[in-house]
Amino acid sequence: MDDYVQANSELTPEQIAQFKSEQAHVGAPEAELCRGDALEMFEHLGRVDPVELRTGIDALVARPAAPTWGTCL
Repeated sequence: MDDYVQANSELTPEQIAQFKSEQAHVGAPEAELCRGDALEMFEHLGRVDPVELRTGIDALVARPAAPTWGTCL
């Protein structure tokens, strides 16, 4: 994903790292990823075949386009 964002935007590796840190709530007193929809999403990803997941992600990032940030980059 980092390679895709770098190839299709002007973000630096440092800016990408900062964004991922913010999205992961690094340093937050209580992780938001441990409950609700986020937990359900990660549990689902744990049940997906790793090869299938990799193939899907590779297909998504194979097409050049400006990255958009949201709940489902």
